[in-house]
Amino acid sequence: MKPIILILGGSSTIAKALATLHKDDEVFYSYHSLFENAENAFYLDLYDIQTYHNIPVKTYDVIYSFLGFTPSLDLIEDLNTSKATIERNFLYPTLVLQFLILNKRVKSNTRIKVITSVAGVRGRKLNYVYGASKSGIQTIVEGLANKYSHLKFTDIVLGPVLTDAVP
Repeated sequence: MKPIILILGGSSTIAKALATLHKDDEVFYSYHSLFENAENAFYLDLYDIQTYHNIPVKTYDVIYSFLGFTPSLDLIEDLNTSKATIERNFLYPTLVLQFLILNKRVKSNTRIKVITSVAGVRGRKLNYVYGASKSGIQTIVEGLANKYSHLKFTDIVLGPVLTDAVP
């Protein structure tokens, strides 16, 4: 039986490459952020996921989370960019993972792999908000791993990686 795999945030170069490795498995993608804004995140339900984002209501064997984005460095001090950076790199992934776990979309041995960034390990003057949001999601993954010890969490820290998002 083929494993059922969910790739969240599947439009990144790395996520697309990963998908090719799973070409023989049953793979589902979410190419868009699951939320338009943080306020909508609290009203997420199974209907929203299945209808608007083409994510079937299934129980997954493996979940990869690539949710997030890297802001343009010239906008780093813009408050709206800072807000969006925190929402998309910390709040959304946190809520999506909790939602999938609490709504029984994981098996007792599901592997959840959250792709983060080396920026979360150190504070840098050019991307401190991005780094803080990545650090936060790393802490969430650690907490979820402790709370749901039957699941297999992995925090994959990348970077710096040259992709179409980072010239």
